Amino acid sequence: MVADFTAPDWQRRVARRALNALSRGEIDDPDGDVVAMRAELTGVRDDLGGYIDRLHVRMAPWGVSAYDCLQVLTDLTSGPAGPRTRVRFDVETLTRIAEDGAARARELIQAADRLGMIRETGTKNAWHRVVLSSPSDVEPALTSVRETSSGVLPKVRSDIEQATRETGLTRANTLAEWDDQLRMLEGVRASLDVFVPEIFEASAADMVIATATKRWREDHSIHMKAGQRRRLIKQARDYVRPGRTVDDLHAELIRIQEQRQIWRQYSPGGGYPVMPEGLDEMSENARRLREDLLTLDKLLGPAYDGLVEWDFARIGRELGALAADDDAIKVLPERVETIHDIHALGLDGLIEDLRSRGVPRENAVAELDLAWWASALSQILHSDSRLEGFDGARLESLVTSLRELDRAHVESLATQSLRIFREQSAQRLARRADEAQQLRQAIESGSVAGLLRAIGASSLGRALVPLQIVPPALASQLAGAATRVDLVVFDGVEGAPLGELAVPLGRASQVVVVVGDSRRGGDGLPALAAELLPRLSLPVASARINGVVASFLAEHGYGSDIVPIAQPSQPASIDYVLVDGRGMPAPGVNAVESTAAEVAKVVDHVIAHALERPEDTLAVIACNDRHAQRLSEAVLSAVADSPAIDSFFRTDGDEPFLVTSLRRCSGITRDRIIVSTGYGKTPHGRVVHDFGDLAGENGAAHLVDALLSTRGELTIVTALDPDEVELRRVPTEGTRLLHDLLERAKHHPKDPSLLQIAETLDEEDAAPDRLLVDLAERLYSLGLTVVPNVGPEGGLRIPLAIGHPDLPDELLVAVMTDNDAYVSERSMRRRDRHWADRLREYGWVTHMVFSTAVFMDPQGEAQRILEKVLDIVERRTRPVTPVPEVPEHISDSEFGLDQTVADAPRPGRPHIARGLPLAAYSDDQLDDLLAWIRGDGVERDESEEVAELAAELGLTRRGSQIDAILRNVVRRG
Repeated sequence: MVADFTAPDWQRRVARRALNALSRGEIDDPDGDVVAMRAELTGVRDDLGGYIDRLHVRMAPWGVSAYDCLQVLTDLTSGPAGPRTRVRFDVETLTRIAEDGAARARELIQAADRLGMIRETGTKNAWHRVVLSSPSDVEPALTSVRETSSGVLPKVRSDIEQATRETGLTRANTLAEWDDQLRMLEGVRASLDVFVPEIFEASAADMVIATATKRWREDHSIHMKAGQRRRLIKQARDYVRPGRTVDDLHAELIRIQEQRQIWRQYSPGGGYPVMPEGLDEMSENARRLREDLLTLDKLLGPAYDGLVEWDFARIGRELGALAADDDAIKVLPERVETIHDIHALGLDGLIEDLRSRGVPRENAVAELDLAWWASALSQILHSDSRLEGFDGARLESLVTSLRELDRAHVESLATQSLRIFREQSAQRLARRADEAQQLRQAIESGSVAGLLRAIGASSLGRALVPLQIVPPALASQLAGAATRVDLVVFDGVEGAPLGELAVPLGRASQVVVVVGDSRRGGDGLPALAAELLPRLSLPVASARINGVVASFLAEHGYGSDIVPIAQPSQPASIDYVLVDGRGMPAPGVNAVESTAAEVAKVVDHVIAHALERPEDTLAVIACNDRHAQRLSEAVLSAVADSPAIDSFFRTDGDEPFLVTSLRRCSGITRDRIIVSTGYGKTPHGRVVHDFGDLAGENGAAHLVDALLSTRGELTIVTALDPDEVELRRVPTEGTRLLHDLLERAKHHPKDPSLLQIAETLDEEDAAPDRLLVDLAERLYSLGLTVVPNVGPEGGLRIPLAIGHPDLPDELLVAVMTDNDAYVSERSMRRRDRHWADRLREYGWVTHMVFSTAVFMDPQGEAQRILEKVLDIVERRTRPVTPVPEVPEHISDSEFGLDQTVADAPRPGRPHIARGLPLAAYSDDQLDDLLAWIRGDGVERDESEEVAELAAELGLTRRGSQIDAILRNVVRRG
C-alpha cells in the first residue's frame, strides 16, 4: 500500500512494492474473533465511560456530582471524632437546604444549640422540651402556665388536704383520683338527703335484692324467700329519713351500694361518711384545673402529652419551673420561631438525632453536612443505574480489559485495512488485466521514468499503491496536472520554500494536513497554514523523553505539547562536557565553527558508546553544517580500523548511528543524543556571539527538535561556557534557548529525586487528593513509603506514589485515580491506556483506584496496592540462584580415573589464530570463539568469559578499551 520515494534505494524498494501489488494473492476471510473483540470493546467502553461520566455529572438542582459527594464525605468521616449521623433527607429537604448553600440550615442548627434544643440543659432551661406550633402560642402558654401554677393548682391541692383532714379519706395524688372522690362525695351527699347515715354501716346488697322486681331476680338467677324479702324491705324503709318519700327504693339502694364501695376504697378506716365544707367550690376548682391542664397539654407539645394524668407533685414541679424560668421565657418566642423554621426546612429528624446522641456544639454543623451530602449521594446513586454495582474489583477489571481490547483493536486495523485493500485491488486487476500487464512491463524494465509513470501517472498504479511518501522534488514527476489526490500530508517541510510545495499542494482535492510547529514563525508552509487552517495540538512524542529535557522545554513554553513525567528511581540528567575549543573563523564566516578539541571529544564519546553500550542507539547532532561534516568524517576515520565495533556503525538497522546538523534533525529518535554546539572561542578565549542557524528565525524550533530526539540520555559537548555568553548580545530566541540550555546543563544537570522533591513541598501541595487521604494513611500504616502529588512542575501528576523500605531510594507504584484531571481528558484511550503506557515506559508500575471503591472499601484497595508492591520487591530482591560449584577434580572410583576439568578435551575450536591485535579479528570470529568457549557447559559470569576470550586470543595486553570490546562480544552473544 505504501511506496516510499525518500529511501536511499527507493527505485528498488518501490519497484518491488509495486510488483507485489500487481500480484493477486490469497485474501484471508474476516476473522470472527475480531468482530467479537470489537463488540466486547464497545461494551467495556460503554460501561466504564458511562460510569465515569455519570460519576462526575452534576445533578440538578443541587449542582453536585457523586464524585463531589464522595470527596466531601471522605473529608467529613475520615477523623475519629467526625460526624456520624444516620439521618437522611428526602429530595424536597435536600433542595430546600441547597437553595442558599445550606446557610439558613447552619444558622438554624446553631440557633437550636444556643437555645438548648440539642444539648440537654436541665434546670438551666425549663422550657427546652416545650414545642409550640406558632409564635402566637407563646403568650397564651405563658399565661396559662403562670395562672395554673400559682392559681387553681394550689387551690385544688388545698382542697384535697382539707377533704383528707375532715373526712379521713386517702389523699388523692392525681386529678383522676380527686375526681373520683368528688363524685363519691357528691353522691354520698345526695344519698344522705334520702337515707340516714347508718345505712352505710349496713349491707345494702341484700336490701337491693329484696326490693327488686321478680323479673330482675329471675334475670340475675337469685331466689329469696318472701318472708326474708318482707323483713329486708321493712329494714330499708326504716333507713329513709322521716318525711321523705322514695318512689324507687331499689334504685336508691343501688346508688347507696356504689357510694359505699367508693367510700370504703378511699376511707380504709370505715365509719360514717362525713361531708367536707365547700364541696361545690372544690368541684369547681377541680373542673377549672382539668380545663387548664388540657389546654397546656395542647400548647406545650409532645413532652407534656398526658399532663392531666400526671400526679400533682410532678405537675407542680414542672409548671413551677416553667413559671419561674424568666430567662427561658424571654427567648421563648425566638425558640418557638426557630422550631417552626426547623420544621419548615425539614430538620426535625436531625435535631432529634443530635439531641439523643448529645452531639457537642462544635460538631453540630458537620453533622448537618454529613446528612446532606450522604443524602445527595444516595439520591444520585438511586436515580442512576449506571453507578450501581461498580466495586473496586469490577472497575479494575474493566480498565484492564479496556487496555487489552483497545490494543488488540488497534493492532487489528492494519490487517483489516490490508484485507479490504487486497479485495479492491483484486477486483481492479481482474477488470483491467491488460493495463496491469503494461504496468508490470514498465516496472520490470528498470527505467526510473517508467516506474514514476507507472506509479504516478497511471490511475491503476495509484490505486494499487495509494499511499506515497514523496519528496517535493519528485512530486511533479509523480502527479500530472490532471492528477488529483484525496489527502496530502506535509511533514518536515518547515525549511522548504513554498515554490517546491506548490505541485503537491495544487493536487489536493479534499484534505490538506500540515504537520509542523507554527511557533517557528517565518514564511514557511506551517506558519502560513496556521493562519488559514484549523489547528489541532498533539503531544510531541508518545515515547519516553529525557526528564530534564521535558522540564526544560515545558519551562520555555512547550508545556502544552510536552508533558514531563517523573522517573521512579534514578532521576534524569544532562551530561555537560566543556572543552577548550579555540580557533579562527573560516573564510566568509564570522563565527568560530567546529574546533578540533570539540570534534575529538565527540569522537571519544561515540567510540566509548559503541564499545560499552552498543545495544543503545545513538545520534550526534551538530549546531551547524560545517561541524556536522567534520564530525561525520572524524567518526568514520576513527572507526575504520575497528572491526570489533563495525556492526554498531552499519546503516541498515532501524535506528542506525547518525551524524546530522541541527536543521536536518527533525523526526530523529534515538536512545541517546549527543548535541555538539560546534561553536568555539578565539585563540584569546573570546566568545564570538554569532551562532549561525541558531540565530535564524527557526533556530529555537530546530534546537527543540534536537532535544526531543532522545528517549534517554542527552550529552552536550561544547566549547561555550554559559557564564561567558552575554545575554544582551544574544537577541534571538534560538541563541537564548541555547544559552539557557547550557546554563541548565552546567548548574542543574540532574533533577532532584522524587523523595527529595517531596521533602520540599509545602503542606498544601503535600496533601493527597481528598478521596485518597484515608487510603494514604492506611498504606503508610502498612509500612510503605507514601508520597502524594508526585511529578515535575507542569508535568503529569501522580496522585500517590508508593515505595518500600527495602528499596529506599525509589518509588515503585503510581496510584492513579478518577480525579478532575482524569475526567478532563475526554479520550478514554489516552486517559486509560496512553498515560498508563507512558508511566510504564518510565519504569512505573501503575495501579488505578476509583473513588467509589476507595470510599466503600479503603482497606481492600490498600491491600491490593500492598500486594502489588510486595510482588515488585520480591522480584527485585530475589536472590540469584547460585551456580553449583564444579569440583576441580572429577573422580570415578569405579574406573580409577582422575581428570581435571581444565584438562578435559574441548574439540571443534574454530580456526582462529592467537596473538593478533584485537582489531584484526572480525565480529563473526569473536562470536564463534565465544560460542566454542560456552560449549563445554561450564557456567561463567561476564568477567570470567571476558578472561577466557582474552586467553584464547592470546592477548598479552589488557586495557579498558580492550575489555569494553570483549564485554560487548559477551553481551551480544
